[in-house]
Parts: sequence; C-alpha cells; structure tokens
Amino acid sequence: QTVWIEPVNKANIKSIKIVPDIDAGIVNLTTITSAPAADFNILLQVKADGKTIKELITQAGKTAFIPLKNPKLWSPDSPFLYDLIVILQDEKGNKLDEINSYFGMRKIALGKDENGFTRLMLNNEFVFQFGPLDQGWWPDGLYTAPSDEALRYDIEVTKKLGFNMARKHVKIEPDRWYYWCDKLGLLVWQDMPSGDKYIRPDQPDIKRSTESANQFEFELKQLVNNFGNHPSIVLWVPFNEGWGQYDTPRIVDYIKTLDPTRLVINTSGWSDRGVGDVYDIHSYPGPAMPNPEESRAIVLGEFGGLGLPVKGHTWQDENNWGYRSYKDADELTAAYRELIKKLYPFVVDGLSAAVYTQTTDVEIEVNGLMTYDRAIIKMDPDEVHKINLGYLAPVIVSENDIFIETAEVTIKNIKQHGEIHYTMDGSVPDQNSSLYDKPIAINKKTTVKAITLWDDGTKSSVSEQTYKKVKLRKSQKITAKKPGILFDYFENDSAQWNKLPNFDRLTPKANDVAFKMDLAQRFREDNFGFVYNGLFRAQKDGIYTFYTNSDDGSQLYINSELIVDNDKVHGMVEKSGQIALQAGFFPIKVIFFQGRGGKGLKVSYKGPAMMKQEMLSTVLFHE
Repeated sequence: QTVWIEPVNKANIKSIKIVPDIDAGIVNLTTITSAPAADFNILLQVKADGKTIKELITQAGKTAFIPLKNPKLWSPDSPFLYDLIVILQDEKGNKLDEINSYFGMRKIALGKDENGFTRLMLNNEFVFQFGPLDQGWWPDGLYTAPSDEALRYDIEVTKKLGFNMARKHVKIEPDRWYYWCDKLGLLVWQDMPSGDKYIRPDQPDIKRSTESANQFEFELKQLVNNFGNHPSIVLWVPFNEGWGQYDTPRIVDYIKTLDPTRLVINTSGWSDRGVGDVYDIHSYPGPAMPNPEESRAIVLGEFGGLGLPVKGHTWQDENNWGYRSYKDADELTAAYRELIKKLYPFVVDGLSAAVYTQTTDVEIEVNGLMTYDRAIIKMDPDEVHKINLGYLAPVIVSENDIFIETAEVTIKNIKQHGEIHYTMDGSVPDQNSSLYDKPIAINKKTTVKAITLWDDGTKSSVSEQTYKKVKLRKSQKITAKKPGILFDYFENDSAQWNKLPNFDRLTPKANDVAFKMDLAQRFREDNFGFVYNGLFRAQKDGIYTFYTNSDDGSQLYINSELIVDNDKVHGMVEKSGQIALQAGFFPIKVIFFQGRGGKGLKVSYKGPAMMKQEMLSTVLFHE
C-alpha cells in the first residue's frame, strides 16, 4: 500500500514503493523522504504473523532488497500479507518518523499452460479469474459508500458467492476498498474512468484535443502511481467499449512504462487494437470467447446481466431493465446455472477469465447479484457458490449436433470431477445407469442424458442433448456468378421495430453489392434494416455451422430454410445453427434490423476441417 504522510519536519517519510519478486524470493522497497536522501537512514522491519523475520538498514531514496526464504504467496485462496515497519533515523540513530504498512508476495504474468494456450498466470500457475463487474454505486451516496463496513461487505459477499475477482468498472474507489481486497483476497481489474467522445466497434480511435489527452494521461498516471502497491490489482484497463478510446497502442505502452509488473487490457470489449496482454470481448447474455491467440490471453470482459427486480428494493417501481428478466429467485438461479454451465467449457478451450454483470443493481439496472440497497442477495449464496466452483451437470459434446453417418459423443465434467452416469433411451439417469468411461458411438437419432455424482453424496441436475442423423442438401448448378452479395437497405421512420419486419412489404432506400455482411452501408445510426441475398459456396461435403452476432435482431436462411434465429431487440448476441451441405453453391439470405442504441452485425461460419471465420467474398457470390 502506498502511504502518504504530511511532513511535520523536513525529514518525514513521504512514500514507500513496494515491488515483490516471487521468482527471486525478494521484495524491493524504495523509501522517499521530504529531505535529501543522503542525510538519513531507513530501518526496515518485515514481520510475519507478528514476528520480525527480517531487519536491515538502508538509505532513504535507495532501493533495498530484502530476501525472503520460501515466501508465503498472496492469492485469493490465501491472502497472506507481510507487515512492514519503516523507521526514519538521523545519523545518530534517533527515530524521526515511522510508518506501518504491508505487502503481498504476488506475481501476475502471461504464460503457456500444458495445452499451449496463453494464460493469465497468478504466481506462475493458471488460475481462472471469475468475478463480477463492480460499479461501486450506492443509492444514498451514488459514488460514495456510506461506511468502511459497506465497502468491506461488497467484497465479503463477492467472496461468499465463490468469485475470486472483481472488475472495478470505470471508477476509482477509496484506498480502503483496495485494502479490503488485499486483506480478504480478491483479484482486481482496475478500469480507468471513461471520458470524451465515443466510437463504435468498427470505427477508428478518436482524436482527442491536446488538453483532453493531457488531462486523461495525468489522471491515468495518478491512478497507477497511487494504487500500484496494492497486491490485489492485477490488470489495468484504460478503455471500455470505445468510450474516449484514442492512441491505443501508445496508451498501453505508457501504462507498461508506469507499471511493468502488471498486465494491460488495451480495451474491454469492441475496438481491440491487437496490443496489450489480453484480448477482451463482451457478450450478453453470452457466454462467448474469442479465438485463442499466441501472445495474448483471451477473456470475456462482460457477460450475463440476468435481471430480477425485487419489489420494494428497486430504484423505481416500473420500467427497470436487465439483459434478460426473470420472475423469481428460482427462475433466476436456473438461468444462472445454465449460463455458467456454458461458460466453463470455454475455459478448457483457452478462456482465462470472465466478468459477470454485475455485483449490485444500479438505479434502473436490475441485473445485480444483490439489490441496490444491499438488503437482499437475490440467489441462495450457497447455491451460487457451488455453481461458481463448478458443481454443475456434465457437458455432453460432439463435433456437431447433427451427423451424416455416425457421431462420437463425449461426456465430461466441467470442473469438479465426479462419477458420470448416462442413458440413451430417454429415461432419467441415476446411480444405477450406465457408468461413463469412454466416448459413445451413435448411428441414429439419440437423446443422451447424464448426471454427475460427487463423493459427498450430492448429484447434479440432468444434462440432455439430442443428436440427429441427416442427409446432405444438394448444391445448385450455377453457370454465372460474381463475387459479393446483393443487399437492400431500409429505413424506418414510423414506430420503432422490436422484431424483424416483413421486408417484402417495404421499399428499400438503397441497394448494391457488399463483400461482407455488416453495417458499413447504412446511412443513419438508428432505425434501419438490411436484407442480404446471394449464394454461399460450401467448399466440402459436410456439416456447416452458421452464426449471426447482432444488435439487434437477425436471421439467416440457407435454401429458404431458417438456420439461425436471432430475432428481437437485444444487445450483441451470437446464435448459431447447423445444416449438412454438399460441396457447391446454396442460396443464402440474412436479414437484420437496428432499433436504437448499440448496433452491430457479424456473420460467420464453420465447416468440415475449417475454423470459425467471418463470411467474406471468398464464399459469397451473386448471379
């Protein structure tokens, strides 16, 4: 913890900088005084569990290296803190000033796991970082908590629910909040507060004025320098969802210069510039993950947002908002369980962290784990704790949900290993059902159901997945084709659409050829739509998965068959569907509408022996 003392005389201690090095087993301390360093000595004492374990004398202004044999490392599971006493002495050994502080031996870095994925490494080990988006709002004080106990309470509840991290969202808290994170063991991703203009995901960085940039960088430096000694803080986040985002590579380098001991997310969500230590996406309700990268870890910086207004504990009685809304705690818990069940398989595939929205309700937002007044934890804490630790139904997976000849089905526990039992006849499995010990081969339509039994006698809910045998759709013979896909563009000046309209009854404002399906051809920010029509070229025989990621609604058709239904008003949501195609050409149609607010459209596909990729003019044509 950085400590500032107002000088009583010319020789007072002003600050101490603490840099632990767990690999070398030392802690580096630099003490700054308000008088010339050469005139004074510093006596350093390090204590563990109340006992002095190290003591040495150094000079003010110089860095002291204190060796710690077999240091106890700080982590969320074991937030051990060493006590530190810094005594300022004159040349005769008289005490002029004394400061008591603490430090944690903690390291955050990138590293490769046993499967070659780039991971967030805590103390040289991969720890999946999972916690809530924490905005730190209070109904009676807005950005000001009513007490130190209130600050502590939020962190205690976060830990009680089974989280090990919080993302402090576009707000800087008082030092006491970080103190309790240090003390209780909660990893912190620290956002820089947003400012200035806004960009959409497909736009370049803004151009700040010199005055604006200088002020931002001054405050950013103050953030890093004033809070950089807290062991709980492991990541800096300068930009969020395009707000005030400018000169991104330089800002990342600037933070790295200020603090080379921590990792940096260049931007949380949207306008990633390929720099920094982490690639961060947002997906509501999600979950989702970006493709793994060689030199950066991948994280899900925001997801979830499951809403439940609790009568008598809302900011206003009506017109409250969540990304998804539920009627009661049981319904919310069931949805949360399914959400986290979908999340943990991504961890196996390379995801290093996830941030759930959010700690508490905030004014009209009712997607908090707690109500705005902190009076109610919306779901049973013990149940959420079990869910977050991975006590979930097993995952039933195959390469695809449909197959042509045969399929191989794998059943696996997400995180907490136990005994898996399954059925294939539609019955509910129990401890007497078949014990899973190897992949299952199927050659006809089959519904697989599975449960996990744990050593303590508890069991999971039932997982269920149906696999269908299908035939290849025959391709069309195309004699003349051109690259790109045709589109019609529509605008809506009447009542706002809340779902996809019948575009056949509307008159387009413009039409042309596009070389990918996105929103680049729009003429306005809100209330518009697109219809894309053309041909998709399947490169090989096999199963194809199509995806639309949109804000707001979208649908995708192949051969006039609805494959992806992603309709209605919502934030950026990705949905998918599958179809078996013969190599060749197939009619494709994508329709999209935008209401108000956030916007975006990305159409992707995955085929036999092909990674998921955006659909471009290499596979899009028109006659």
